Amino acid sequence: MSDTYFKIIQIIEKYDDLERKELIDFYIETCGNEISCKNNTSKNTFILIMDLIKLTEKYNLPFEKVKNVVLNAVELKVLHLRAIILDTIEIDYSADIESFYGCEKWMKNIIKDLKHTICGSKEVYTLFCKHFLEECLNVFVSGQNKFGFYGNQLIVNFIYFRKYISKFTDYNFQSFFETLISHFEENKFYGFKEILNKLKINKEIKNGGNQIF
Repeated sequence: MSDTYFKIIQIIEKYDDLERKELIDFYIETCGNEISCKNNTSKNTFILIMDLIKLTEKYNLPFEKVKNVVLNAVELKVLHLRAIILDTIEIDYSADIESFYGCEKWMKNIIKDLKHTICGSKEVYTLFCKHFLEECLNVFVSGQNKFGFYGNQLIVNFIYFRKYISKFTDYNFQSFFETLISHFEENKFYGFKEILNKLKINKEIKNGGNQIF
């Protein structure tokens, strides 16, 4: 929680229940307008979101009270990450290249960005995960050619993403992965077991000084 949160609480506590409710509503609306107007996806935005959630918890208000504000911040962040993907992606996943490697640059950039910006509750991370993965399907699946062997590299990226984001949410990736897998050309998807095995072998060989996948 930020210093601003404690200052806001001190102000709110000076008023009776009715005025307190009006102040909270006004503060939530003001925060929402600030996020929208500044189109801000920085860490400060998510600190503000975290403060709002703590505010609702303190006064026994439902998460729905701030959900629209949280959702707006999440959607802005997702659009920012979409731009990162489109700016840094280098691979045609419809290609029939059977070798692959670890996490790609664009996914590393995504995870690095998240580490420095998003913070908050499980609800925030779950909402983010849902909307981010939906946007990823729009980028990689909707209207795109079916995946060739190189599509397995895309699966690798999201295995890394799931490993990172699972520290903060128990969001279920099953439907997302099923959609990706259904977009492969016939017999081009290796299967998770083989992908993980190749990554393990690749890591062992890389540590020995050579990389073959």
